Amino acid sequence: FPVTIRPVEVLVVVAPSTTDGTIEILRNREDLIILHQTGKGIGDARNLGISEAKGRWVAFLDADDEWLPYTLEIQLKLLNDNSAMVAMGSLIKIQEGLHENKSLESMQAVTPGGCLFDKDVFSLVGNFDTHVEVVADHKWFMIARMKNIKFAYHQELILKKYMHGHNMSIVRRQQYRNELMELIRSERL
Repeated sequence: FPVTIRPVEVLVVVAPSTTDGTIEILRNREDLIILHQTGKGIGDARNLGISEAKGRWVAFLDADDEWLPYTLEIQLKLLNDNSAMVAMGSLIKIQEGLHENKSLESMQAVTPGGCLFDKDVFSLVGNFDTHVEVVADHKWFMIARMKNIKFAYHQELILKKYMHGHNMSIVRRQQYRNELMELIRSERL
């Protein structure tokens, strides 16, 4: 599939601990804006991107995920057609070592990489919580639902989520579980 809509700007948030040569590779790209994260956690990285984004629409893509070429076109059309603040598609999880041509079941992409956000939604819901390191995304979606933010859903596959031994939810599995349980038990978000 050809890419039909390209991002107006691409912001890359780089963690302070990045030492794998990523920054050097990115510096050679004139079409990117590199942001250096000063805090920690996924929420802090996402918030930095939101604060620096100039456009009306915000989309996230983690380093180990992949959009399909038509992702932005489908998401933008859905937002415009439904007067929604968040468009959400489907994803497949691809396990490390498996070939993509295996039959994989898609699921609703309840993850920022599977959504396109109207930037104004962050004024209504708030930014991602920086006090939790692993479940900031879950918490944001829970608050958005509690505030009755309008989501528009579709079944199109728009995100490939690669699962491997370095995923934060795997590496920090116990922290992930603890934060998630605390979030579920919490009376106030």
